[in-house]
Amino acid sequence: MSDVQFFALISFILGIGLTLFYLFLHNRKIVIKWYEWLI
Repeated sequence: MSDVQFFALISFILGIGLTLFYLFLHNRKIVIKWYEWLI
């Protein structure tokens, strides 16, 4: 594996990780709002 392929792979994994992390935090805020609204 060349350095370019390795760097691309790392960037790809980090991109997915950050996206999932952002969605998780965003969804958690929505869930908390729903929870407070139900109570």
